[in-house]
Amino acid sequence: MFRIAHYTKFDLKQAGIALLVLGLALTIVTSFSFSTKKEVVAIGELKVTRDEPHNFNWSPVAGIAVMGIGAVLVWQSSKRSPRA
Repeated sequence: MFRIAHYTKFDLKQAGIALLVLGLALTIVTSFSFSTKKEVVAIGELKVTRDEPHNFNWSPVAGIAVMGIGAVLVWQSSKRSPRA
């Protein structure tokens, strides 16, 4: 038989606060860039490489949605009655 996981108010509140902080960061920082080296030509010991840029972009709305979920978790943690 499957058991339903038991979450305490403290667990929900911690998760909600973490989501609020993550959502705030996602709202403020809307892109992430980094570059990797890619080997273009390799002839014996001679190797030619180039930097290949990678960009990840997201909408600030995603951060706002994550903050909303975090706010709901914090709100629900204050409403829930403790279970034994």
